[in-house]
Amino acid sequence: MAILRCKMCGGSINIEDGSSVCQCEYCGSKQTVPTLDDDKKTKLFERANRLRFNCEFDKAASIYENIVSEYSEEAEGYWGLLLSKYGIEYVDDPTTGKKIPTCHRSSFDSFMDDEDFEMVMEYSDTLSKSIYREEAKYIENLRKSIIEVSGKEEPYDIFICYKETDDTGNRTLDSVMAQDVYDVLNNKGYKVFFSRISLEDKLGVEYEPYIFAALNSAKVMLVFGTTYDYFNAVWVKNEWSRFLKLMVTDKTKYLIPCFKNIDAYDIPKEFVKLQSQDMGKIGAVQDLIRGIEKLIRPKEIVSKQVSDDASVIINTSLSQVDNLVRRGYMAMEDGAWEKAKDFFESALNINVEEGRAYWGGLLSEYKCINGTALASKLIKELEKNNSVIEEYKRDFPFLNIISINELINILPEMKLKQKIANIKAISNDGMNSFKFINNSLYSRAVQFATAEIKDDISQMNKIYNEAFNKEIRLLVQEGNMESFMAHCSKIENILHLTNATYDIIKLGNECKYNSDCALWENEYAEYRIAHQNWVNDEPIRRMDEYKWSQQMYEYNQKKEAFEQNIKSLMNEKDLLMQGPDSNTRRTQSRISSIFSGIDYLQFQINNLVCPEKPYSLCIHEPILSKKPKKEDYEVKTKEEIMKILKDSLDEIKEERTAIFEKFEIVEE
Repeated sequence: MAILRCKMCGGSINIEDGSSVCQCEYCGSKQTVPTLDDDKKTKLFERANRLRFNCEFDKAASIYENIVSEYSEEAEGYWGLLLSKYGIEYVDDPTTGKKIPTCHRSSFDSFMDDEDFEMVMEYSDTLSKSIYREEAKYIENLRKSIIEVSGKEEPYDIFICYKETDDTGNRTLDSVMAQDVYDVLNNKGYKVFFSRISLEDKLGVEYEPYIFAALNSAKVMLVFGTTYDYFNAVWVKNEWSRFLKLMVTDKTKYLIPCFKNIDAYDIPKEFVKLQSQDMGKIGAVQDLIRGIEKLIRPKEIVSKQVSDDASVIINTSLSQVDNLVRRGYMAMEDGAWEKAKDFFESALNINVEEGRAYWGGLLSEYKCINGTALASKLIKELEKNNSVIEEYKRDFPFLNIISINELINILPEMKLKQKIANIKAISNDGMNSFKFINNSLYSRAVQFATAEIKDDISQMNKIYNEAFNKEIRLLVQEGNMESFMAHCSKIENILHLTNATYDIIKLGNECKYNSDCALWENEYAEYRIAHQNWVNDEPIRRMDEYKWSQQMYEYNQKKEAFEQNIKSLMNEKDLLMQGPDSNTRRTQSRISSIFSGIDYLQFQINNLVCPEKPYSLCIHEPILSKKPKKEDYEVKTKEEIMKILKDSLDEIKEERTAIFEKFEIVEE
């Protein structure tokens, strides 16, 4: 008898061998079940059903795809694939209390005409076929009713996708950020689907018809996220994954990922080829709106936007811009950099030629209060340039297994060589292009600068220039560069030899890994044979199981006795503390003794050893020895090559110190 989860309520159901239909004892639902003649198939169904039960339909569908690929005549696999495709979730019927399907992924295509349903009918037996068909008719009627309701909805221009609440039920930053964009788009005349507002008058009804209508009519979807998990939240992913499928057949649809406070590489892999928008940058909302206007700009929207923009210009006073800029600089003084960015962005939304806002935005981005602080930070950031290290890594592949920080510690010459490269780049390209190449905030700040801003920018450039004059003088001093380059040649010779040694060490450790893997495979194969023999030897197996049950009984008896003693001591302690003599020395001594007794009993419980289960009762098969891990051998290779490299470099340590003194650099 196999055990599987009910696909309607999630309860455990016992399946008789050979049965294709059973009834759940928890929800009373009569349902079809797979033929569980294989442990692997059982686990696949358990995982797929759990994912579908949690409304993770895309993940569930991929598991069902694996099932039908490997077990092509399993009707329940095709049925699970259908339920995932249409986003079917079973909920309680308020009138009957029975489990009935609801649809989260409607489609214009008939449920009963789907090719997977034809496979269900082909591979199901007479009893299960009638249940499948009855369930399919109900779902098809549900789908038709959704299409009917959605057909009455006006088409949308834009669909905003986001996570409304966090795990504690509070509103997310994603929701607030999305509503700010919604307000701007709405004012410009776009019809925008934003569930917080668009569905607020739909209480007590199914949301799917309205979501379905919006997904199919909208030409642009904006997906907001401030964390990787929020982008992949079940209902958020349900919306954008459906929109991506619509984009395959409708090339006029566009999806724009909008992220904030995360790295661009942390957005879902499905968005990798799409142009995304960093909402943490100054002017991000403006850039986003401008991009949308290029994609979708109906005539009625254009005319409404013109009138709206005119009224904004007329009603906006210069004092508003000035107040926003002042508040931005005050926020910078308090170290509230993100708040400062928001103030400057708001000022730019009103006046796009406000130079103070562009300069403030640049300072906020670098977390600097003025140009002087920014110059100091820029000088430090130049030292973080790793182009020389990347060049070395290309020439000597073994360096790729060593982190940048480790390389700088082992080879401080790289840091000096990088500084020389930076100075040459500044001399060749000019200060401004080297500092802020392609930085629109800097170029706009210079373009629209007030007298005060010009002075601050000039001061920044002055400090920045003076800081490198000394470095340039050291470079041109006689003999400094020649001696350093000769030293670098010795370093490169050492790296060449180490690289050759690395290939030998790497090959040796790879051979050792392969050899250890082969030994482990043999050992595990022997274990599997012994395990199977034990399973087949019924008398021994039953005896082992009986012994284990006896040991478990004794273990539980001991644990229960300890816990009961702890409970009695706790009760005694409470009575003593409530009694009239609770402050006497004798009573306090007794309470202290009780605490010691409780600690001792707790120690005894913690040190109780739970008997190991026999093979047949184990959830996971035990492995006799640890399987070799490739990364362990890679770490060993790195440790060996690092030692060789350090030993070789120690031989020229005195020469290194002398050269660093010439350049007035103190080794860390």
